[in-house]
Amino acid sequence: MLPALEEAGDQQALGEALENVGLLQFYCGRSTEAEHALERAVQHALAAGDRRGEATRLGVLMSVITHGPTPVEEAIARLPLLFERSGASKVTEGRMLWNLCLLQAMNGEIVEARRSWSRSLELYRELGIFIPSYMYIGWAELTAGDPAEAEGPLREGVAVLEAAREKGWLSTTAAVLAEVLWRQGKDGEAERYALLSDRLATPDDCMSQWQWRAAEVKVLADRDQLSEAETLAREAVSVIDQAQHIKSRGDARMSRAYVLRRAGRAQEAASVLREALELYERKGDVADAAKVRAELEELSTS
Repeated sequence: MLPALEEAGDQQALGEALENVGLLQFYCGRSTEAEHALERAVQHALAAGDRRGEATRLGVLMSVITHGPTPVEEAIARLPLLFERSGASKVTEGRMLWNLCLLQAMNGEIVEARRSWSRSLELYRELGIFIPSYMYIGWAELTAGDPAEAEGPLREGVAVLEAAREKGWLSTTAAVLAEVLWRQGKDGEAERYALLSDRLATPDDCMSQWQWRAAEVKVLADRDQLSEAETLAREAVSVIDQAQHIKSRGDARMSRAYVLRRAGRAQEAASVLREALELYERKGDVADAAKVRAELEELSTS
């Protein structure tokens, strides 16, 4: 398809096709390929005079950079540059802010992260635009804040997405809500939302597929269903290890380490925690890295 469009010189169609390629690569966790396709899509939008397409693709690039291997501080610096390239599009500004929310949390700046999320929400409401990205405040609070602070927004997000009959974002939001609920000792509800995510997630949605498993394994471990929990924890790691989403790969290992500790396998847990630490340090995720170091210290003295 792409060669035919290139031969025809249809810049608009080429941009749209490459945008779809970039989105698919992003959803599958292939950040390098996604970034390449989306940058090409932006260039075709410029050639076609498609300002809306250009802004949309630059916004998606922000998410690719946030979740992929780009270190946190570099990503924080790059996002405003993409915003400027969009012509200061308000829609792109909203997307920049919700991605900054997660990056700032990884950088240990939870107050700034909350401010970015709130401004993103306000901006989209002012514009009358549907905002699907409630999971970002969940990820931010889980990383550097208070999971209880994210419960309300995530419940709102689930309700909004269910009303809109939107399944892709809903499956991830439900999985993040499951994690937030488990962190507060609400195991029954946590499992309900984890299994909702399982029902909704498509097989190639790596974010939802690892996230619901990571929440469910801890519910199972707390019931002493350790064999089932260990199998599911390995699956969560295997699913996300196919992606370049560095922080998520660390997070999946944290869930597996929890199961191993519950099973009394401290040495194995420490090994998995060290893997998580290497990933967080590679991403520049100082908040999660600090938590892993504290857990490793606890294991070494217990």
